[in-house]
Amino acid sequence: MPTVGIKKTLLDKHLGKVYSEKEFDELCFEYGLELDEVTSEKAAVEKERGEAAAGDELSDSEVYKVDIPANRYDLLCVEGLTRALRVFKNEIKSPDYKLKRPNGPLQRIIVTNMTAAVRPFVVGAILRNVSFDPDNYASFIDLQDKLHQNICRKRTLVAIGTHDFDTIVGPFKYTADLPKDIKFIPLNQTKEFTACELMEFYSTDSHLKPYLPIIRDKERYPVIYDANGIVCSMPPIINGEHSKITLQTKNVLIEATATDLQKATVVLDTVVTMFSQYCREPFTVEPVEVLSSREIMVRVSEINTKIGFQLDAKTMAELLVKMSLKAKVVSENTLKVARSSLLPGLMKTLSSNRDMPLPLKLFELQDVIMKDSSSDVGARNERRLGAVYYNKTAGFEIIHGFLDRVMRLLDLNPSKENGYYIKACDNPTFFPGRCASIIGPENVTLGVLDRFSMLSDCLLIIAIAFCTALAGEGLTYLLVYRSEQYKRLKTEMERKTKRLEKKKQEAGEVVDKNAKKRLERDEERLKATNRDMSMFKMKSMFAIGLAFTALLSTFNSIFDGRVVARLPFVPIGFLQGLSHRNLVGDDMRDCSFIFLYILCTMTIRQNLQKALGHNNGLLRLVQ
Repeated sequence: MPTVGIKKTLLDKHLGKVYSEKEFDELCFEYGLELDEVTSEKAAVEKERGEAAAGDELSDSEVYKVDIPANRYDLLCVEGLTRALRVFKNEIKSPDYKLKRPNGPLQRIIVTNMTAAVRPFVVGAILRNVSFDPDNYASFIDLQDKLHQNICRKRTLVAIGTHDFDTIVGPFKYTADLPKDIKFIPLNQTKEFTACELMEFYSTDSHLKPYLPIIRDKERYPVIYDANGIVCSMPPIINGEHSKITLQTKNVLIEATATDLQKATVVLDTVVTMFSQYCREPFTVEPVEVLSSREIMVRVSEINTKIGFQLDAKTMAELLVKMSLKAKVVSENTLKVARSSLLPGLMKTLSSNRDMPLPLKLFELQDVIMKDSSSDVGARNERRLGAVYYNKTAGFEIIHGFLDRVMRLLDLNPSKENGYYIKACDNPTFFPGRCASIIGPENVTLGVLDRFSMLSDCLLIIAIAFCTALAGEGLTYLLVYRSEQYKRLKTEMERKTKRLEKKKQEAGEVVDKNAKKRLERDEERLKATNRDMSMFKMKSMFAIGLAFTALLSTFNSIFDGRVVARLPFVPIGFLQGLSHRNLVGDDMRDCSFIFLYILCTMTIRQNLQKALGHNNGLLRLVQ
């Protein structure tokens, strides 16, 4: 809630009566305001910034601080607050604000297309024959600051510029230029800066520094020129020194550039209604015409009919360019594709938001285009309502409930006479046996959609499994394959295996108990070496197991409950708990993420080990 501080002497002057603190507090309470505190200029500065900041020039006179509702921008200055209180007390009537046109043409602000990417809107007005004194001048500046901090959202939505109209010449031009091309002397400075230099110069200014990021990263900066090319302002940062308002200013140009036209209008109205009371003719305002570029599409035949000539489209465009009007020829068949259903758009939205928490509920109420031979254009617009429910379960009952609610709001009851009822139907868009049409005044269909994303999910899981297998082999190489101990065990295994095979070949069919015992001892030694090798690989298997579990848990949370593939066979009983895990329906060919991921990872890793020559496993023992 903003707070406005007003000197007691000014308050009494504008109220036309001296109020005690208690009386003024009661008046504010009756109006719906709250007197926050009574202080002084010096005490307020000491409280906010310390005694050092409060110089001798500050007054010790009383200041009343009033809390203002956030939506009452007209009360943010002494003029608006006291006027509202006096109207409330029936001491004066609410002013009758008037637009007064000048003797000549209206002043204009010409807006170029360049402003569309930065601050597209501008509004303006002129206050004629204003009488400023130190108090109302300070109030004029203070109101702008308070508006900037509140409705203008720190100048991001609206920025106010006020200028001495007698120092500049209309019509004015509102455009957006490259920073290096904008050169002017900013307010309260003596030398010329480019816009780039200004950004650097004000980067240490405590007052203007917060506003620099609004346009700093833009390719072009908004700027207002007068007819002589003099920079009036570079919103939302700073005005020009040339059109600076002083106590001697008589005519004031007020402009507000914005990203929100409605708020710009509210801000401009607030400023002119508050301070038009100081005009020679109180509460009169001179409007400023804003000319924005606009695009008009016309038919060649229509123009030819009006001008009495027969010109083709290309010639018309060339002639319009000669008259400083940009023109281009477009085909009449600009509409290439028209949607006949709302469902594809809803499905696209779902596809882009699949990582959002479930369930997702979307609806759209828009027109579709249907063929109609009875229409002169061969088609007609038809207003349709589409709704989707996306969850791990089908949720047919959710859509059914939504349908009943809509029908009830349309005063349609579920009955075959003068109402509606549901009848099973076949529609290729929906699951067989999970679709229904609504028999009633309108054509309605509801059902459970097929798994449109199954192929992409399957390919994605195969890619994840391949990356997992590759990472597993990389981890095994770092922990096992490159170590000297593993290489020694592998060499020893190969040597013992070859020696055992040779001894068995030499023994042949001869049965010698001693030779047989020696072969059995060699086989035991080979098995022991194989066990040592397997134990050595256990540390990599443990690390891979942890990583695999973490990946499985992460991806399972994404794909859980989703059918990612359709198996060409029905798995045997004990596998169905894994292959059909957390899936809805009785079709056991539906494959879950966890089953496909494990199957792909194991298959890909075995083939990867063979390709890299690491698939030793338990070495075969020759009998």
